[in-house]
Amino acid sequence: MTPKELHGALAADPFRPFRIRFGSGKVIDVENPGLVAVSATGQIAVAFKPRGNGWDVIDVPLVEALEFPEEHERRKRNGRRR
Repeated sequence: MTPKELHGALAADPFRPFRIRFGSGKVIDVENPGLVAVSATGQIAVAFKPRGNGWDVIDVPLVEALEFPEEHERRKRNGRRR
């Protein structure tokens, strides 16, 4: 994933919650764009957990995909798979 894609998801208006998925299977849910800080180069980001229970450091080039749960659910209901 490119830093531009992450910035685009964070800056969307209206914001849509999304998941950051890694090849290892790890998933980070982003419910609030204000809880994600991206470095000046865009290569590293920090996602703070919503209830103040820590943070995750994200190596942006290692992100496999951004998933928007409502789109995934809509495809499942319509019988379409990715």
